[in-house]
This record gives sequence, C-alpha cells and structure tokens, in this order.
Amino acid sequence: MTAPVDITSTIAEKLDGVKDVLAKLQAKGGANDARQSLPLPNVREGEDSLSSRGYSYMKLFQLLAKQVSPNEAKLEVDLHNRFQKLYSEHGGYTRTEPGSVLAPMGAELMPMANKSDRDFAYEVGQVVKAGALGADPREVAAIRKRWGVEKTLSWQDETALGALVAPPMFGELIDVLRNNEVFLQAGARMIGMPPNGRMVWPRQTGASTAYYVGESAAITASEPTTGDVTLQAKKVAALVKIPNELFRYSSISVESFVRDDMMKVMALRMDKELLEGVGSSVAPKGLINYAGITAHTPLGSAADAHSGFALQPEDIMKMIAEVEEKNATFVSWVSRPLLWAYLANRRADAITAGDNKGPFVFNLIRELGDDMNVRRTAPSKLNGYPFYKSTQVSGVRTRGSATTNNTYLLGGDFSDYMIAISPTVEFATTQQGDTAFQQDQTWLRAILPHDGAPRREASFVLLDNLLYA
Repeated sequence: MTAPVDITSTIAEKLDGVKDVLAKLQAKGGANDARQSLPLPNVREGEDSLSSRGYSYMKLFQLLAKQVSPNEAKLEVDLHNRFQKLYSEHGGYTRTEPGSVLAPMGAELMPMANKSDRDFAYEVGQVVKAGALGADPREVAAIRKRWGVEKTLSWQDETALGALVAPPMFGELIDVLRNNEVFLQAGARMIGMPPNGRMVWPRQTGASTAYYVGESAAITASEPTTGDVTLQAKKVAALVKIPNELFRYSSISVESFVRDDMMKVMALRMDKELLEGVGSSVAPKGLINYAGITAHTPLGSAADAHSGFALQPEDIMKMIAEVEEKNATFVSWVSRPLLWAYLANRRADAITAGDNKGPFVFNLIRELGDDMNVRRTAPSKLNGYPFYKSTQVSGVRTRGSATTNNTYLLGGDFSDYMIAISPTVEFATTQQGDTAFQQDQTWLRAILPHDGAPRREASFVLLDNLLYA
C-alpha cells in the first residue's frame, strides 16, 4: 500500500528552495537578477492584456515614436502581428518600410473566406469601435489636475485674489470645412483590396449575333467578345509633423484629431482622383476621363439666354434616355451645389422672352409637397432622381477660353463603379533628420493602397463645360 504524501512538508521544501535561490541571487546582483532568473508566470508586465479598452491610434503612434514600450500597447502590437501574418506572410503584401505598422482601416473590407477570417474581422470591428467611444470623464479630470490644467489662481495674475476665477473652458475642436465625398454617397461599390494589390474581373464586351436563315442556307458565324477590368493598387499618402508634446501630454481628443484628419484628407484626395484624375502609373484614372462613357452634347448654345448657360430643360431627360439606350439603368446625378441651385431655380418665360417669370422648369410639383431636400449632406432631387452635391466636382472646367465657374453634370448608375481599398493602413514614423530632431517632432506617415474603375462605362453620361454661376 502506498504511503500518504505529506503535502505540508513538500510545500515547505519548495519554499525553502526558492528562498535559497533568492538569497544567492540577491547576494550576487540584487533583486533584479532574481526577477530575471526565476520563472514567474503570474507576474504581468505592462498593461493588462485582458483589459476592455479599445484600439488606440494614439497608442500606436506613441509606440512608433518609442514613447511607450510594446508591453504598454499589447492590443496594437497583437493586431499588427496578426495583420502581418495574414497579409504579408500568407497574402504577399510587402510593407514599404520594415519598421512600419499595419493598422485596421475597415473591418468590412477584410477577407471573409472562412469562419476564422470572419471572427477576426468581427474582433477588429469591435476593438476599433470601442476605441472611438471616448475617455472616462473622471480619468480626464485626473489628467487635467495632474498636469496643472486646473488652475488654482487667476489666469491673469497668479498672486492676486483672482484665485476664485474659474479656469477657462476648453471646448471641442472646430474642424475645418471639407468637401463631401462623391462616390460612396452616390452608391459606388467598395470592396477589399487583396494583399497582392491586384484584382482582375473578366467581362463580356460584345455579344454574338442571331440570324434568320432559309432552308439549307449557311448561318453566319459570330463570336462574343471579352475583356477585363483590372485594379492595380495605387497609394495615397499623408505626412503629418507632430510636436512630441502631443505624445507626452495628449488626451483622447488629440488621438481623434490626428487619426480623423489623416483619414479624411486621404479619403477626399482618393475620391477626387477617382472622379477626375487623368490616370498614370501612380494614380487612378478618373471616371469622367473614360472614353466609354456617353458624352452628351447640349441642345443649347453659348448664345442662349440665362447668362450663356448652354443646358436646356430637354437635356436632362435626354441624358437619362442616353443611359437607358445603352441598356443601363439611370440612378442618380453628381455635380456642384451651385449647378443644382441654378437648375432648381430655373423658370420658364411668362410674358416676354427671357423674363424667367413662369413656372419652375424642373421639379414642377414641388409646391405640392415634392421634397427638394436642400440639406448639404443629403441628396436633392432632379427630375425625380437623387442629386448629390459636392465641391469635389471641379469648378474650373474649360468652356471656350474661360475656366471660371465652369463645371460638369455626371449621371448614371454609380453602383457600376468599383472602389478597392486595403483593409489596413500602413503607419510609419521617424524622429531622424535635421528638422525633426532639432524641433523635437515626430513625423507620421500613412499609406493607403486603393484603386477604382467602372464595371461598365456605358452606365454613365457626362455633360461637360457648363457655366454654373
């Protein structure tokens, strides 16, 4: 029969052994050597990896600037490593700089080939969403007090009785007025750019032909034709020079400011290029420069009334019909706000030619409840179709020898336009170089691969060079 084990004696022996090791290590090199030599699995370094905090772009920027250690940004490091494994090691994506970091751009753009991919995309969406919820007000108050933001004396005279004056209020950041994005508003399809940066869709460009033939007559042979739509990753980039004080003393509002500003400027630059770009090896070709879209010729002329405006009421319905003549579906319009205002205010003549006192030419029944929807960020209506207004649309198109106040009207089915965007944005920082080092700055660079192209060019119609003011 096996003798019972004396648990108390066993534990005591183990503790004596640990004490001996600690005593030897302390005599040799102190407590630090003891901590480094003993395997202590339950000792946590850095932040708690099980915390519920969301993804922090500011924490990521601080990590890149070596303001915090990887142990203090475990969530950001973990997502980078998983993106690196998914997109670089398995997918073929090559980072532009070895020290750069991959950060989430959009969970909905990530691959969803299997359950593991879907679970990862869901996790990314949740942690990014949690990171945007803001800071604990009590934590912000503690930070303000710690760094002396809460004033105890007058802001004018620190030695006077102005100590009873409350500290100045610090409101929300007043953002700069920006253009409205066009394509996503109008319904373009957004898809994830694969890690290798290239997507090819085969498409049919022509159909075979059917014939009626007589008895024993030869049938004329015909073949359908094919082509493809290729999207090749182009990179839009932004470079921001950040004073290091923002990393040292920053709050959640600074994180939102830096992140949102960089994302917005890159999105607007991308939107502008996809709309009007001439196209090159480094930038995408704009939709209005594709040869296959229908170029509408206005029925009027420069000598017409209404300040030489060539667009006539008949042009609107004809443009819709030109898209439908190509067997496509007309869905919406895109142009500048002032062009829509001109069209909405256009009136027929009443008594004499050119008096513009008759009924409204477009949206004739708006007095009876037709929703004109004049809000800036909402689509208006033109002949029953949504009209998306944006100053992304050029106001300096060429009309004869003039370029001022000239624009274009673009219409069609914008769901027939594809935008491929990388699910990750690549961040890199540097503090090297004469300027950055001398001025105590961190330069932050962001790169977003993308491309765009129409699936079917016949789905769009363009009326160019219109005077709108």
